[in-house]
Amino acid sequence: MKRSPDLLRELLLYFERKPNDHMEVPVVEGFSKRDIDYHLVLMHEAGLIRAEAERTESGRVIRVYPFSLTWQGHELLDAARNATAWKRVKKLVLSKTGSMSVELLRAALVAYAKTSVGLPAA
Repeated sequence: MKRSPDLLRELLLYFERKPNDHMEVPVVEGFSKRDIDYHLVLMHEAGLIRAEAERTESGRVIRVYPFSLTWQGHELLDAARNATAWKRVKKLVLSKTGSMSVELLRAALVAYAKTSVGLPAA
């Protein structure tokens, strides 16, 4: 399966809006349950969400039951919150590299935000 930066951002926004810390698997328009479940596992593995993991007998995570964002999840969301910046930076990164790692995207978003307020990007 492919990773979707847009689904990642939508899930981060979803968990920030949640009024409580109860376990809840979201529905995101335009994405299948399978895609959402896959991204929740990735987000858990990356330390972006707090979740309970369901594992196989060998220990492989096959599903997570998400609760809320971690500090790292909030940090990434703060960098990705502005929809205009998100679209511009995503387009720029894809045009330059042909792919998009979360770390590169985050770094580019932070650099964009810095230059937007008159700070040096580096």
